[in-house]
This record gives sequence, structure tokens and C-alpha cells, in this order.
Amino acid sequence: MNNLQCSVLEIAPRLLPFVITTVSYFLLSIPKDSPSMLAALVKCAPIYCLIYFVLKAGVSPYKNKLALALVFSSVGDAFLVWKEFFPHGMAAFGMAQLIYFTTFGFQPLRPMLGAIFYLMGTALVALVFANLKGILMFGLPVYAALLVTMLWRATARYNFNDQFLLFQSCNKWLRFAGCVGAILFVISDGIIALSQFYTHIPNAQMYIMSTYYAGQLGISMTCLEDESKPRRKSTKRS
Repeated sequence: MNNLQCSVLEIAPRLLPFVITTVSYFLLSIPKDSPSMLAALVKCAPIYCLIYFVLKAGVSPYKNKLALALVFSSVGDAFLVWKEFFPHGMAAFGMAQLIYFTTFGFQPLRPMLGAIFYLMGTALVALVFANLKGILMFGLPVYAALLVTMLWRATARYNFNDQFLLFQSCNKWLRFAGCVGAILFVISDGIIALSQFYTHIPNAQMYIMSTYYAGQLGISMTCLEDESKPRRKSTKRS
């Protein structure tokens, strides 16, 4: 994909269904304490649109895995509509994170970046751990580890030392979008953890869903990366 194809004018029409369904979710504003199949459908609709967006970008192992992660995300979204299915939703999202970070790959490794993120994740888990009960005492730390690994691998793909290339390379923009998307995804889940297990956060649902949808969009944008460019034999890339 060249820079012209990567332009906003090229991408915007393909994202229109996502924008419409996302706006509809916030306009309908179905109360969180009124779970229903309709509420689940409205909540999942933007993710279904992103699945379509990714699949329309072409066929490749990378794109197929992104789409599969989005499928698990939509399952998690549906489960989380009902409070009693919170562990099930977390498990589905755990699968999504696992698929995401294996899709992003482990080259370049950048272990120091990972160490920083794991320390931050550990601090958040420690903050809420006293309020966890039952399976969540095991499940939430495991999910946090998967989520932080996804963040590590998404950000490790982007070379912050070559920021000027953002203006020259379409792929750099797309990897940057994936990096920002992963950060927003983590912020969304962090707000969930704090609002559910630590303290009341006014308008938490709005913050959770806005950062979540934006995060999934950023990650999904990486499906437009050019995977056909020649690579140096001495360098492994995801």
C-alpha cells in the first residue's frame, strides 16, 4: 500500500460503518443496569464493523489473526453486558490479548520497555487485589499479564527513535496507530478495574467505551500495513 492509498480519503469510507455504530452506541445510551440482547448487539456492533474492515483489507495470517482477536473481543463485550458473566468476558478478552500479542510478534524484543509495563501492571493489580473475590483473585492478575504483554508488543513494533519517518512512511503511521490503540485499550481496562474494584468513577462507562473503541480502531488500522516490502535477511520482524 502506498502513501496515497493510505490517505484519510482512502480509509475513511471503509470506516464509516464503525463510526456510525460507535456514535449510535453513545446516542442510544442503554443503561448499564438494563442488560439485554439488544444492549449486547449495540455494544458489539462497532467491533463487528472492525472485523469487516480488517477482512476487507485482504487475506494474510496477520489480518486473519487480527480479525480473530476482534471476534473474541466481541464475545467479551457481550458477556460484560451481564454482571454475572464478568469472568467469562474477561476470559474472552484474555484470548483476544493472547492473539494480539502473538500476532505482533517478539521482534524487536525491547525487554526494558516490557519491564516498565509489567511493573505498572503489577502496581495496578496490587491496588485492587484486596477487593477481588473468588476466581477473580486468579483471573484478573492473569488477564493483566496478557494485557500488558499486548501493550509491550504493540509499542515495541514502533521505533520511537525514527519519529521523523512518520511523515515519510505509511507503515510508520499505521504502527503508531497500533501503539496508541494498545495504550487506549489498557487505559479502558484500567478504568474498569478501578471503577469495579477500587473506587467510584463518575461517567466511568463513557470513558471505558470511548477509549476501548478508539483503542480497537488503532490496533485494527495495522491491518493496512504493507507486508510485501522486502526485508533484510538479518532482521526479523513481526
